[in-house]
Amino acid sequence: MIELRRCLSERQNILARLFHIELKDIIKKGLKIMAQLPTPEANPSNLECYNSRLLVDIRNNLLAHIISPEEVKGRNQKIVETVFNFFILLYDSDEAWRRMIYQAILKIKSAEFHPEEEPRPEYWK
Repeated sequence: MIELRRCLSERQNILARLFHIELKDIIKKGLKIMAQLPTPEANPSNLECYNSRLLVDIRNNLLAHIISPEEVKGRNQKIVETVFNFFILLYDSDEAWRRMIYQAILKIKSAEFHPEEEPRPEYWK
């Protein structure tokens, strides 16, 4: 459940909770569907694009750094893996999406992100 925010009115907090509950169900359904897709691997016979294979390496690196408590770790790893697999397959199989995703990656690379606080050490190594 999302935490209540002091700057929101009680009505806004109730609406945020309802939205979160609805969104949570939609996300669960989407993850179930995406979990049925094949797992992309970095070998040339599995993926056509060189950049798709780079995305597989990024996915594997992210998965290697998740160290949540055991009851959360499996769930977090599965969500990251499922979403990344969908993203990689979409990038590899559809040229229009490939161009959009590539442009987004270029924008992210050129963005001047400000340092965020360090992630909690119990969740990330």
